[in-house]
Amino acid sequence: MRRALIALGALTLVATISPAAAQCVSGGSAASGLAVNVCSDGSYTSTIGARDLQGRVGAGANGLEVTNVPFVADDLTLGPNGPGLGNSELAGPTAIDSSLGNGGLTAGLTPEGTVAVLSWPNPSYFNQMDYLTLSRGDPNLGAAKNMGAFAGLDVATAHGRVFSWLRDWPSTQAYLSGTSDALVTTFSKDGITVTQTAVVSTTSDVMTIRYKVQGARDPKLVFFENLNPADHKMPFLPGQDQFGYMFNDMAAQWQNEMLVHFREDVDPTKLLNVAEGSTASARDTLVRDLSEMSKPGVFFAVTSNPAPSAHQVGADLGGFGGSDAYNDANARGAHLSGDNTAVGQVDAAISLPFKHGVADVVMAAASTRDAAMHAAQATTYARTLLDEESYWNTWLANAQLPTSSADLNVDRRALIAVANATDRSGGSIVASIARQSPYSEDWTRDGAFLNYALDLAGHPEMVTKHNLFYARVQRANGTWGTMYYADGEEGGPFPYESDQQGFGTWTLWQHYKMYPSKSYLDAVYPAIKASANWMTLYAEPTGRQGPGMEDDNFFPSDGMQGAVTQWMGLQSAVRAAGVMGDAADAAKWSARAATLKATILSQYWGPSGSFSPG
Repeated sequence: MRRALIALGALTLVATISPAAAQCVSGGSAASGLAVNVCSDGSYTSTIGARDLQGRVGAGANGLEVTNVPFVADDLTLGPNGPGLGNSELAGPTAIDSSLGNGGLTAGLTPEGTVAVLSWPNPSYFNQMDYLTLSRGDPNLGAAKNMGAFAGLDVATAHGRVFSWLRDWPSTQAYLSGTSDALVTTFSKDGITVTQTAVVSTTSDVMTIRYKVQGARDPKLVFFENLNPADHKMPFLPGQDQFGYMFNDMAAQWQNEMLVHFREDVDPTKLLNVAEGSTASARDTLVRDLSEMSKPGVFFAVTSNPAPSAHQVGADLGGFGGSDAYNDANARGAHLSGDNTAVGQVDAAISLPFKHGVADVVMAAASTRDAAMHAAQATTYARTLLDEESYWNTWLANAQLPTSSADLNVDRRALIAVANATDRSGGSIVASIARQSPYSEDWTRDGAFLNYALDLAGHPEMVTKHNLFYARVQRANGTWGTMYYADGEEGGPFPYESDQQGFGTWTLWQHYKMYPSKSYLDAVYPAIKASANWMTLYAEPTGRQGPGMEDDNFFPSDGMQGAVTQWMGLQSAVRAAGVMGDAADAAKWSARAATLKATILSQYWGPSGSFSPG
């Protein structure tokens, strides 16, 4: 006989297992929202609300093995040689395959049409959607069933009404056209087809989603959201808006025929009002008082056209309120229970009829409740799509795309993706809007390549703004951080990458080379000079560049990648100094570049002139 202990957040379950008597032992029940099943081979499954977790703990060839570790999404081995990981997906697999955005509100959808990323107020931070994958081998990549925002269909049949989530249907996905940023997901099952078209407004922080149904009898749409409003991030530790989701969210309420889901700083005096009545009225009072605070926060308003006919605001894991909206829809379909408020980790859903086979959902973001509600009320799908199509057609009209390209739509899509990743206010460009791995920061190295692409494509105005951002965020010693949030705070976690230093210097000069502007060079030359001085001073006695973390390697080195890129950066600085009439610095940096080049050739080029990277 042995005992198995399983910790699930703050909850610890202990089950006694007797392999001779039974293979598995269960506790709790799915109906109660809390269940665990532990087997004698060390495997376990558990359910908390709508969240499932499964894995295995047992002895292996290399020691204790734990699979599907939360927040690691990997196979962990604890053995005599120390901890080991089975593969490289430390942060869970990326769930999205698309991007929509306006430089403020930014959305990423899964291939099944689920909104998994909804960043606001910029593409860098914060992800306002509760969506966290754990393992590539699990359903939904290990994300809980009630994560993200998605729709279901409630239809009449000969045997009564039937409800199902569209993401479980066979589906296909494509953009509306080669010059469009509207994403179309088509679901088909049992003779019914539903077309979902999601589009983000180019003029306001609103996303509209149209659902068009064919072949269904008396269809009703259910739209579920597990927004997770966030307003915190940490320097040198990217992804806290995603991985720290238990510290996000605050409350949601039903008001004026729309859901309002929000987070903001709390005025402690408002908390006294919870003593005004019963548990339910106290909860309602608290949510109302919180939502009426004057301080800016994060507010999302969700409504529809036709107007919602039913709603449910419920408690997710750690929430205080009625039934989880996901479970409520599973049990009741479009006839949602109608709870109005919930506090803590919460989610919500609305249901609505179709009008002439069409139903539209609107999600608006703002820093105050009234602004979010007004934006949601003022938005229509038709106007949003018309403005979006016109905007991107104009933006792409003069794009200088390669004439030999096999598919110009792929090139256009790449440009749109870069635009979606660009902060409309500060000009930073995230490497990706994806959150797993946490890549939604402006990486200096990646940004240099994105700048070059934008310059080639004929959008130098974006590069100028981006490089002015790099000049602003440069450290006092002339180095750049590995990555930056949109406000210029470093995202880390690598203190100094020698190759990014070279790329940062190169991109400041390269933009001038392609689009000469003396006022631009005047603005960025101090950053070029500071960087070149750093690369000149921080060098080994052999002439090689000083050690750094090359290409995101945690262990410092002085390899070829750092050497070649720093030589390129020094050469760029020499050319910039020539334009600026800075002869002394030009000579100094030229000499340093020549020394560095000599070390590269001596180490990596063989006597016969052959390349030898060993």
